[in-house]
Amino acid sequence: MKATVSRADELAPVLVLAFLDHAQARGLFVDAARVRSPRDKARVEDQVTYVRES
Repeated sequence: MKATVSRADELAPVLVLAFLDHAQARGLFVDAARVRSPRDKARVEDQVTYVRES
């Protein structure tokens, strides 16, 4: 995700300005998950099913 995150940090990742502008223009909430932590990503991926079924 180097195209979207310029500096990885657990508490406050720094996003690339172009991606941040894109996300804000579309009203997206960006929540970066930690690298190699499937426990975090499972919560995010679970929401995909919810959105698809709704």
